[in-house]
Amino acid sequence: MRQFRNCVTNACLFVVTTACVVPALAQSEPLKGAAAFGDWHADRSGVSRLIRPEDLPKPGATPSSAKFPQIVRRPLSLFPQVPAGFTIELFADGLSGPRQMRVAPHGDIFISETGPGRIRVLRAADGSSEYSGDGFAAEHGSWNRSKRSGYKVIRIRLKDGVPTGEYEDFVTGFVVSDSEVWGRPVGVAVAHDGALLISEDGNGTIWRVTH
Repeated sequence: MRQFRNCVTNACLFVVTTACVVPALAQSEPLKGAAAFGDWHADRSGVSRLIRPEDLPKPGATPSSAKFPQIVRRPLSLFPQVPAGFTIELFADGLSGPRQMRVAPHGDIFISETGPGRIRVLRAADGSSEYSGDGFAAEHGSWNRSKRSGYKVIRIRLKDGVPTGEYEDFVTGFVVSDSEVWGRPVGVAVAHDGALLISEDGNGTIWRVTH
């Protein structure tokens, strides 16, 4: 695990969007229309989906639902899943509600902890970034759907800097059962060593993805 440097404030000062840039990969035809919808049972790292506006259900088509997740400790045998060719490892743990991350020009990684209202600072080795070309977004997970969905990081396909409408399930495996989850992805950032960093505030961990 990474060692923390002392840096504590009364409020979170750094905000980062949950989109980062990565290289495009060859992939099969994406799921389309009704086949592109699903819940956590159907989420698989490497599965691509294309949902167009005309595919969306009309407002009020389904009844309201409240299905808050029960956060449990991550079973030691469970790890987030990534597509073939990528690896994922635990980068930091023991955090209290880690959410947004910001990477400074010199390499320090600032992580906001919502529980105690402070910022942690850690560092990864310098190196060249491999992530350029596509976008990433963290889905924190649903609480108001009858079938649990989200709880994953998706890869957004771009062409000439413009989204194509297609996305890929990139990091999955945070859900244990219909009622229990161990991870809720929040922040995404690219470290100076080129790794993709993902924070989740369920068990208070940071994960590092490399190719």
